[in-house]
Amino acid sequence: MVKTVRIGSLDYEVNISDTLSQKNDLAGRICYTSCVIDLDASSAPQRQYAVLFHEILHGIFSDSRLSETLDKDPALQEDIIEVMAHGILGVIRDNPDLVREIRELWDNGGTE
Repeated sequence: MVKTVRIGSLDYEVNISDTLSQKNDLAGRICYTSCVIDLDASSAPQRQYAVLFHEILHGIFSDSRLSETLDKDPALQEDIIEVMAHGILGVIRDNPDLVREIRELWDNGGTE
């Protein structure tokens, strides 16, 4: 598992927690003030990555006006984030050449 992820302009520490699900009944959690994402250690690795993307999307939404709208309906926000997290993870998993080409593009300063 990665140790950090950058969301917008902030770097978030990624921790695997042995007690997250036991104490909070959560598979993951993002803390905006301390820039930490906690993931449940008892989850399977594939599930941990899906939850990581879920929390990353929460981080992206928290910096947008869309969050203000979706905060009025937390269940809808969770549904949207869950669909997007699994969709994005699936695209990354199923298209390694796409991910490689994007990475190469940015490594070359955004030019081909």
